[in-house]
Amino acid sequence: MPSVILQNPVHVLDDTLPNDITLPAFMVSKTRGFLPRMDPITHLPPSSPSAGFKPWMEYAGSYALFNYRLEDPMAGLEYSNLRLIRAFEHGLDPTSSEAGFVLVHVDMVKNSALPAAATQRRDFNAGLRTVLDTMRKVNRTMETMWAKSKPTSYTSFRTFIFGITSQEYRPSNHRAFLQSVKERALEVGTKTFALAVDQNDPDQEILESRALWLKVLNEVRDFRWRHWCFAREYILKRTAHPTATGGSPIVTWLPNQLEAVLDEMMAIYEEVGGKDNLDEESRDIMDLAGRQQETLRKEVNKYCSERGVSRS
Repeated sequence: MPSVILQNPVHVLDDTLPNDITLPAFMVSKTRGFLPRMDPITHLPPSSPSAGFKPWMEYAGSYALFNYRLEDPMAGLEYSNLRLIRAFEHGLDPTSSEAGFVLVHVDMVKNSALPAAATQRRDFNAGLRTVLDTMRKVNRTMETMWAKSKPTSYTSFRTFIFGITSQEYRPSNHRAFLQSVKERALEVGTKTFALAVDQNDPDQEILESRALWLKVLNEVRDFRWRHWCFAREYILKRTAHPTATGGSPIVTWLPNQLEAVLDEMMAIYEEVGGKDNLDEESRDIMDLAGRQQETLRKEVNKYCSERGVSRS
């Protein structure tokens, strides 16, 4: 078979020369492949402030919630009717792991609902039941990720969505919504009203409020525990890289979030008088939370020890 002779052979660098910005935009090195130079190929206008998004691949602003279409516009938001508009790997195939990863996020958000707001206890409990039902739908949808996006495939497209860190990098409308909810909840004393710990002889509706509040927190716990399970199976078992997709420490950040909600559940459990003031389902929830705290500590200590990471 005749050999191929290049008219203009590619010059491969032994030294990557990271500080030399006079080289062409993309050179090839033996150690790092294609190298983008420090000097940009072109200057783009600062469009992200006008758009309200940071200049990264946000789940909401680009990769997920702004990146799907309906195969049949009349069929609505059923999962089987969702398609990606753009993808990195094989995501235009709706059965691929990349499509599954993105579209499960879309399907989860579809189940979001606005909670009912009211001042009367009965209406308040109805609102909490709405929130609880919504969170359960989101968690059921989240669980479908295992079947729709294979853990072994994630690293093939994960590279492209690195880089978003801290709360300021959340989509602007997301940040505004969360800030509004936080401020309003503090203003009206939502948690204080829900728990009513100043009531020495709580009636049945107050007991229901407390139970519902714990059950909603339990759904947050379930969400964060599953997210940690995803991190273990999709990332920690596949790479030793210390940084999570969003830029946080991979071994400690998600466990810190999970521990925060577990600690809050334990604090409320004590605040309302323990198991004697809870229904059977809530007592079972708290038993699970206690076991999960211990399991999480052991898992994180193991990963920190293996990877030489500080637990603090």
